[in-house]
Amino acid sequence: MGSTKPVTAPMTTSCKLSKHGDDVYDNPIFYRSIVGALKYATITRLDITYSVNKKAVSSAPLTISAFCDTDWASDMDDRKSTSGVCIFLGPNLITWWSKK
Repeated sequence: MGSTKPVTAPMTTSCKLSKHGDDVYDNPIFYRSIVGALKYATITRLDITYSVNKKAVSSAPLTISAFCDTDWASDMDDRKSTSGVCIFLGPNLITWWSKK
């Protein structure tokens, strides 16, 4: 560890990803499980979000999608509303919130 150099993001800049890889996975369920765990980890570890979500360059434009839901005056005790929002950039969740 004495010869290591600090980096701003935990990812190599020379990595080139392709949509058509050469490796065939024997167990696609295990692969999906790993990807899902990494996607979940990006919620709490913002420093790895870019590295996990980096994809091969494609011609499809990124879209921003937002979803919201509100339950007006649903609490029987204090008659307060509950609402929530989640915003996606492409398939990736970039922010969310909920409040009473």
